[in-house]
Amino acid sequence: NVFTLQSPLTKAHPTTHGLIFPAGGLGGNPIILPESATEVLQRWVVGHESGHALLDFDDLSSITNLMHYSTSWTDHKLRFKDEPRFYNPPGGNEGQWEKISR
Repeated sequence: NVFTLQSPLTKAHPTTHGLIFPAGGLGGNPIILPESATEVLQRWVVGHESGHALLDFDDLSSITNLMHYSTSWTDHKLRFKDEPRFYNPPGGNEGQWEKISR
């Protein structure tokens, strides 16, 4: 992957150093979790990142949805109604049940 930074790094890091931002987890194969993740956080991140990888779900703004963009969720549900997207594009909606192949 190629990352473009909005501002230069504050220290001269060698190319062997990794670069990561604070996150509850990162999707991909494998899904990456921080060592300090609680069991509850692990369950949410695996479900959330699997939603991206397997169902092509976007991050959503609704705090009552598994695909909420942050770990400040209140629920693990998927919804039958359209929910507002957070990133792709902001202001658009996603109907999760319509994206699932049946």
